[in-house]
Amino acid sequence: MTNKKIISFITLVLFIAVNASFADIRSKESQQEDILLNNESVKISMSAEKIAKQNAKLMIKARKNYIDGNFDEAEKYVDQILEVSPGDTKAGELKNKILMLNEKILVFKKSIVNDYLIELRRTVKEGNYYEGFLFNDRIAKLMPSSKDSLAFARLSTECNIVMASLENAQDRKNFLESIDYFKNEKFKKASNLIYELAQKHPKFQVFVGMGRYYALQETSNKRVNMYYKQAMKNMKQGRFGKAKDYIELGFSLQPDNVKLITLMEQINMELM
Repeated sequence: MTNKKIISFITLVLFIAVNASFADIRSKESQQEDILLNNESVKISMSAEKIAKQNAKLMIKARKNYIDGNFDEAEKYVDQILEVSPGDTKAGELKNKILMLNEKILVFKKSIVNDYLIELRRTVKEGNYYEGFLFNDRIAKLMPSSKDSLAFARLSTECNIVMASLENAQDRKNFLESIDYFKNEKFKKASNLIYELAQKHPKFQVFVGMGRYYALQETSNKRVNMYYKQAMKNMKQGRFGKAKDYIELGFSLQPDNVKLITLMEQINMELM
């Protein structure tokens, strides 16, 4: 009987010891799990903070490019933000503005290019290679896909015929330079060379008046650029009314100026 009591006592002690040990193990495991969870929370918190800082930097770059009219570049930065933070409200709003502006500007460009194409084909019929190359270059800058290859080929052929008719090397040089100046909208230099050529070759007389007309336009271009810069400066300072006033002054000289149209649409977006 005494042996049974001793065995029972030993069994009880072992049971208590085993349970205590098991409880201690469970306690340590629980502590380790808590530590891991806390570490994971810290990592997530640090990662979120890092993402927020990175997004803020990208947003600054996106806004700068957007204001400067570099919409493709601005959209790249916005897309980087939305890739890691799809719910970012500011990035989403800027993305929508860019998409709407691009759509509107495309409509404006198509309209302007259609007008340029009409003018280009007119110049080909008239044999006016000066205006022809000018409109060809303007089309290429706005919408390269809309270039009229046939018109360009005919203008080039006309130029080659004129070149062949000029025996003097200096005259040929002046002719090519006058074409280059004209298509790059350096009208005063082009006009001076056209006038020089007209003194020796009657075929250039027909272009003298045109050259002088465009030379006056070059002064208008400088004024428009000045109005654009002032409008941009005021827009960046949040003075949208003043910016629009400068744009209207530019429109009075060049109503189809794409930079002015784009800037006006940006301001209208900000005022919505």
